[in-house]
Amino acid sequence: MKIVASTVDITPRHPVVVGGYMGGAPLSEVAERLEANLVVLRSDSDPEPVVIISLDLLYPGRILRSAFESALPELRPDQIFLAATHTHQAPMTDDTKALLGAPDVKYMDMLVLSLSRELRRLLLSETQIGEFSTAGVSAKHSINRRFRRRVTIGRRSRSHRWAPPVGLVFNSYLVAPNANGVTDELITVLISRSPAGRAQFVIWNYACHPVGFPEKDKVAADYPHYVRDILRTRLAVPGLPVLFLQGFSGNTRPSATVSRTSGLGSWTRRMMFGPGFTKMTWATYTSWSRELGELVADGCANSLPLDDAAVSSRRSLSATSSFVVGALEPAVSFHAIRFGSGLTIVGASAELVAEFSPKIRTMAGSEQVMCVGCLDNPFGYAPTSRILMEGGYEGGDYCSMFNLGPLAENIEEEVLQGFKAVL
Repeated sequence: MKIVASTVDITPRHPVVVGGYMGGAPLSEVAERLEANLVVLRSDSDPEPVVIISLDLLYPGRILRSAFESALPELRPDQIFLAATHTHQAPMTDDTKALLGAPDVKYMDMLVLSLSRELRRLLLSETQIGEFSTAGVSAKHSINRRFRRRVTIGRRSRSHRWAPPVGLVFNSYLVAPNANGVTDELITVLISRSPAGRAQFVIWNYACHPVGFPEKDKVAADYPHYVRDILRTRLAVPGLPVLFLQGFSGNTRPSATVSRTSGLGSWTRRMMFGPGFTKMTWATYTSWSRELGELVADGCANSLPLDDAAVSSRRSLSATSSFVVGALEPAVSFHAIRFGSGLTIVGASAELVAEFSPKIRTMAGSEQVMCVGCLDNPFGYAPTSRILMEGGYEGGDYCSMFNLGPLAENIEEEVLQGFKAVL
């Protein structure tokens, strides 16, 4: 395989509104650098490049997607795989969800210009020989966030906040820890090395909402930043491009954010209202992130060569109205990149719940499968039919916040058909 990869600093240089916490005041302080990590792949048997881009953003958005396609007219859309790490503390770049915040024009101009130039430079650069290997590692770092509370005082509003009490509500699904709920604990790693053994880039995939950073009033990349630092140290390549592809994390978040019961008051609240989530301390955040980073580094160290690294890419678009009643634009995208029979990277422009992961891995049929959410311009959460029926935030309560109508009753079937089209 022939490769070329790079890293671009996309940290804002002026105060910006972040996309993960319903807008709010612009943030001026930066705690962690934001990055764009890019790789261009060319098979020996097929000179047409495939570009994979990972951005430290909540979502890429349609503006960026369109800008990259315009900047690279010689590439078909299926040759550009565009993903966001889904950090909730980066500038908003999606212009379709006004309640989450509006894109900053100055920042968008900088982002489009710098990344378009870098992509053009990579396509014209001399390639290197890359030898690929992959691994799967099990983690224990996420928890399901859909908790069924059989009797609730009050009700959930469509804006995902508590409304005034209206009496008893039975069998409501709230955002709270569910230790018995579904998660996807598989970390999948792809590493490219030169013939001399030096790491050239790493792509890794895990399903967990990046919402654990201790200080919500600062720009931050969250745990992908911490994992990058560990990989660059362990692999002894300071500027190593590290692409994080967010998994199907629509209903999972860090296990270390579960509140602990200590004292009579805490115990009483837990008995009355059930378990809850809390903000990570710095000690908890660094410990949890370090453990995750060491697992990814171990995967790189123990990875096995791909027998066939020939790359093929396929992308398909589906009408958004098939997923959301009355929706028009933009279309929902599905995208798959295959590395022979050893690895498939497959994703969609949605926040898919973890229940989809085993179904898509079976459908893909590769030895290793990276299930990726937050591609292109996500419309919102994609639940299974069961979660849609149960309700709660991921089951449709989020729709008004995302400027959407109700979810289609057959949304699970439409999601599976979209993946089938590219697999």
